[in-house]
Amino acid sequence: MKKKPQKNNPPARTDATATTDPAAGFGPGLWISIGLVALVSAIVVYANALSSSFVFDDLSQIFMDPNASNLPFTGWVGVTRGLTTLSFWANYRLGGTDPTGYHWLNLLLHLGSSVLVTLIIRKLLSLSGTSGNTRDTLAAFGGLIFLLHPLQTEAVTYVASRSEVLAVFFLWAAFGHFLYRKQVSSTWFDAVVIVALFGLACLSKEYSIVFPAMLLLADYYWNPGFTFQGVRGNWRVYGLIGLAAAGAGALALKVLSYASTVGFGFKDLTVADYFLTQCRVIWIYLFKFVFPFGQTVDYDLSISNSWADPVALAGLIGMVTVTVAAIVYRKQYPMASYGWIVFLILLAPTSSFLPIRDVIAERRVYLPSLALLLIAADFLRRIQWHPATQALLLVIVALFAYLTAERNAVWSSPESLWRDASAKAPNKSRPHYQVGRILYENGRFDAACAEYEAAARSGGLDYTLLLNWGVALDDAGKTKEALDKLNQAAQLHPDAHIYSQVARAYARSKQYDQAMEALAQVQRLDPNFDMGYVYRGNIYLDQRDPVRAAAEYNHALAINPNNRSALEGLRLANQNRR
Repeated sequence: MKKKPQKNNPPARTDATATTDPAAGFGPGLWISIGLVALVSAIVVYANALSSSFVFDDLSQIFMDPNASNLPFTGWVGVTRGLTTLSFWANYRLGGTDPTGYHWLNLLLHLGSSVLVTLIIRKLLSLSGTSGNTRDTLAAFGGLIFLLHPLQTEAVTYVASRSEVLAVFFLWAAFGHFLYRKQVSSTWFDAVVIVALFGLACLSKEYSIVFPAMLLLADYYWNPGFTFQGVRGNWRVYGLIGLAAAGAGALALKVLSYASTVGFGFKDLTVADYFLTQCRVIWIYLFKFVFPFGQTVDYDLSISNSWADPVALAGLIGMVTVTVAAIVYRKQYPMASYGWIVFLILLAPTSSFLPIRDVIAERRVYLPSLALLLIAADFLRRIQWHPATQALLLVIVALFAYLTAERNAVWSSPESLWRDASAKAPNKSRPHYQVGRILYENGRFDAACAEYEAAARSGGLDYTLLLNWGVALDDAGKTKEALDKLNQAAQLHPDAHIYSQVARAYARSKQYDQAMEALAQVQRLDPNFDMGYVYRGNIYLDQRDPVRAAAEYNHALAINPNNRSALEGLRLANQNRR
């Protein structure tokens, strides 16, 4: 008897879009839902600071230059960090000095980087043998932690940290293309794309120069696995990237040659001191990444200046021990091993031998945070998965989101930011000084003087503190104390500006002869100091001599036609002559 031919059943779906099989991973719908939740969450947690004022180094950026609107395009895009200043140019053209647009662009770049972090973690989990829902859950968790971690707040909310978020976006785009290339050996197209993105990162911030080490290690760990075969196969990438890295290195050296806050020229911060201090700082970064409490914009951290410092020595021994373990157990824990070594590499530009005046800053964790997420993913992928485990991950994400929102509330105004810093570092001068400066700008002169006094007790007297303290005392009506501080500043740095403030204080107390004597000193030090003529014109105006006052104001305007004080004084002088 003839058997009936049986129909062939269609093969089961094996692609990543098959949502019914847990081994296939998340479907497109779930990824879109996660993306929408991430977008809304990011906007909510950063909402407090999206329209906050510029703070600290923001005020010295090119867009705050009074002549910014008259600068040519080439004046904006300098030799160093040209892409960062180009982004500032775009913000300025769209919204002037309204900080909202600057904050939004930082947040959008951060959102883009979080997507790239998700993709990178997902790919490295696949290469390490983890697939399906476990892989995608951990990738989404890593991306959300990167997006909503409170330690990222300084890099994202601080406009001056645009270089951080811009460089990281391009670095992770380059790394993502490297990992997701279609062929085992990179084509010339792959090489050009990767190197172009690497170049854009270097034009955003100089520390991007360490990126090639990430690629080399990734090839060693996963292409095909603990051999240098993949490095040889990607010779096109490394050949081109070597040329780009040479140019980036030359650029970095040029920056070091004139930078005032970084380099080897500090007499009170040697290479050895900085390295020993960083042996402690690295562990602070790790602790804050796991337990992000007690954050501040200005840490009060002592310098380790001896190899006998027990904390620094323990930190160094700890780093060496973990590094040895990472090498020994690299095959059993490839992502954790890779993550630890990459963490040290990415921190090296700021946390090794190159002294930086501020020895610790939270924004420096922004770049190496991906490496820490890889370590976490490697250990999490080994645990038993059930609903309670996934719920715990959601609780962690929610807790970090809450802490980020709270941290952004602190960043919502310059005063709240620096009051928070001064409360956490009461014996450090700079936070008190910054609070004093902000109070002075708000017309709260007596309160500003109290903060300047606290700054003096914490860090001693310097020219800038004495100058601002003296001006605040003068505006508070305390002429004698003001002149005492201003004359101390003049002894430290006798320039035209300080003597003009001495003259201003004398003039406001009607001591015109002493004021004129100080203004004569201004003219001797700098005949082109326009405000000296303005103050002399103000004295003549007070003495009801509008003719001589007008002559002084015209002299100031001949030097600086945009001097508003001179323009207003001239208007009053002409009005009194009628």
